[in-house]
Amino acid sequence: MRLHALRSLARWAPWFLLTTLALLALTQWLLGLPGVTERSDELSAFVPTLVLTLLLRALSVRLPRGDVVRPDAYAVFYGLCVHGIRVTAAVIVVSGVITAFYDRPPQTTRRLVFASGILDILRRVSVAIAVSPFVAAGGVPGSERELLVVMAAGVLYAILDDLSWVAQSLALHRQQEAHSESFLSMLQPLAAVNIVHVSIAGVALRVHEMLGLGGLLIGLILVVLLQVGLASYYAMRRAYAETIGALARASELDRPEEVGHVERVAELVVSVGRAIGMRGRELETLRFAALLHEIGRIGVDYISEREAAERGAQIVAQVDRLRQAAPLIEYQGFEAFPETAVPLGAVIIGVCCAFARAEKDLGRDSAMSLLRERWQDHAAATRVLALVDSAV
Repeated sequence: MRLHALRSLARWAPWFLLTTLALLALTQWLLGLPGVTERSDELSAFVPTLVLTLLLRALSVRLPRGDVVRPDAYAVFYGLCVHGIRVTAAVIVVSGVITAFYDRPPQTTRRLVFASGILDILRRVSVAIAVSPFVAAGGVPGSERELLVVMAAGVLYAILDDLSWVAQSLALHRQQEAHSESFLSMLQPLAAVNIVHVSIAGVALRVHEMLGLGGLLIGLILVVLLQVGLASYYAMRRAYAETIGALARASELDRPEEVGHVERVAELVVSVGRAIGMRGRELETLRFAALLHEIGRIGVDYISEREAAERGAQIVAQVDRLRQAAPLIEYQGFEAFPETAVPLGAVIIGVCCAFARAEKDLGRDSAMSLLRERWQDHAAATRVLALVDSAV
């Protein structure tokens, strides 16, 4: 599998080399100007920090939701500890401008690109300024105690960077579903990337006095390797979800009148799952079961509802990652089983499936009235139907 991160790095390589050479030439020229000598240390620190930041930003990561991020916490936090806020803020601004200039998506308008670039620069600078007093307390760690202070500042940096990026993304794209599950699904994978960055930065800072630039380069190699690994893992998760979506659509190919049914059921199921407090893996399993609840019909001309559910459960149970979804598919016809023997997830799928079909034929209000009467003696189904009513 070709990794998105490596493709991104290859795409950035030509201009990255040219930009680096131009910056080095500009620095040498500035250092020769009158009155700049007293700033030579800052300029000398600025260029390698900027080059390191641009290199990391070239190695983008596509998160499981599809959001593309350019993590540079290793370079920014290292620069903050070694060179201070002035150099680091300048690096953030320049790297942000260069990134926005070279990496504009073709479908994105200039106004959105400008707004996104400005907000991202302001966000990153604000996070660096907020963390800088804590970093100053630790500086370049020469003892274990100082290292603990610096690592605490690194964790704070990662938390602020993660939270502010997710908030910016939700606000900028005006996402309608700005609920806690959406927030966490964006936050968790980004947090994993940033924690890797600041942890390795702490190690590089600890050996800074002994190895100097060598320690920085060793840390860079570790960050790149781990980030590529994370990018590969996230790519596999996206491919997994896309495969399930393809199987869900395949289950409708021989029934044109049913096209779109499984997506509608999955949408309702997720809304109900969130309403009753499901999160994370549990909600993901429920969604996958909803998408695959008709998979037992593939390759069969006629099959009863119960036989299709049992066959679908047998198919899904063969996949280790989907094994927990099997009983939710098997018991979706919950009315045929004792109420205490049926998992709540199966009831949710069964109710949402019945409502989606009735809604298509009768309309929302008539479908709701029909199903209320049908399940008036079934407590779990009545509760789920009320949640479907509030969701639609």
